[in-house]
Amino acid sequence: MIRIIDKNRCCGCTACVNVCVHGCISMNEDSEGFLYPKVDEDHCVDCHLCDRVCPYENIRIESLEIDPECISAKAKDDEIRFKSSSGGLFSLLAQVVINQQGIVYGAAFDKNFHVIHRGVDSIQRLDLLRGSKYVQSETDFTFSEVKKWLKEGRKVMYVGTPCQIEGLYNYLGNKKTDNLILVDFVCHGVPSPKVWNLYLEDIRKRYNSKIECIFFRDKSHGWKTYSLTFQSESMPLQSRILTFDHYMQTFLRDISLRPSCYNCVCKKINRVSDVTLADFWGIRRINKAMNDDKGVSLVLLHSEKGKRLFQKIESDIEWYNESLASVKRINHNMVQSVKEPPKRETFFRNIDRYSFEELYDKTVRRGVMYELKNRIKGYLKLILHLLEI
Repeated sequence: MIRIIDKNRCCGCTACVNVCVHGCISMNEDSEGFLYPKVDEDHCVDCHLCDRVCPYENIRIESLEIDPECISAKAKDDEIRFKSSSGGLFSLLAQVVINQQGIVYGAAFDKNFHVIHRGVDSIQRLDLLRGSKYVQSETDFTFSEVKKWLKEGRKVMYVGTPCQIEGLYNYLGNKKTDNLILVDFVCHGVPSPKVWNLYLEDIRKRYNSKIECIFFRDKSHGWKTYSLTFQSESMPLQSRILTFDHYMQTFLRDISLRPSCYNCVCKKINRVSDVTLADFWGIRRINKAMNDDKGVSLVLLHSEKGKRLFQKIESDIEWYNESLASVKRINHNMVQSVKEPPKRETFFRNIDRYSFEELYDKTVRRGVMYELKNRIKGYLKLILHLLEI
């Protein structure tokens, strides 16, 4: 049975919960706000199905066969790109699946701005899934839902972190069917939902207002200088670029990530997914023709099924084949885990003692010169964006 002794070896994908036919496994939140499986040992029959689907118990050796096709791409429709985190490829691929009476799963906000996985089957509802959410999502029983849809002959596209996709792939029996499209992305790591809730509480108190809308990747100041934006009926639009926002800085300084993110077994080039999507950071060094600061997607096509899906959107995008070796040199998160910062333990040990801003000041904020340089860097990004318009 699944026993979480080392939290570095659990990504919280919920494959074990979904596969347990006796319903003996539940996901429980720990003191850091991450979910871990807990087994009801009185009812467990030691069938070991949970062990067989766990990405950390079944580490997949990277295939050294054919490398994926590597592409830079962006939607020709600027409105789609503006609403998207990078080049708008998720939206276009998802539209193809929905137009085939399929269902698309991805991360969405619930009414309290918790991040959960959910499925949508209409173009109008794609907005719920569009855009990055820098919080670990709860997949709950969506793996079981996918299995049900596939049995009914319905096409499904499931978008998640590499570990979520490996968990789903294992849960489905390591089988690939024409009706299932697996899409992952280049993942920096997943922040704690508890940290996110603490940050939201600070925002609500500061403005004495109920939040109506959140967007992590507002491109009003450009794709490279994206902003975290809040909106409500009772307060003006609040927008802070990534360099100035303390939640984003906590994430980008690797403090608020899940323990397994520092030793991710799913960071590799050859993946079980059909398509890998990412921001094409460094595009100006590789292909200046694509560099307009409105967003460019990196696309890796791992399977023939992924290639066929991509072909269906070629008329709606501008795209180029790129060198995989060049991409690997620039986009380190594709293959390398971030290092655990020394202050992480102190940060989470004090999470119940302080407000988010107090916690940031005491454990995340660095020296005066570092913070000054960081702010100057932010202003320079804003200036560069204005010069590029």
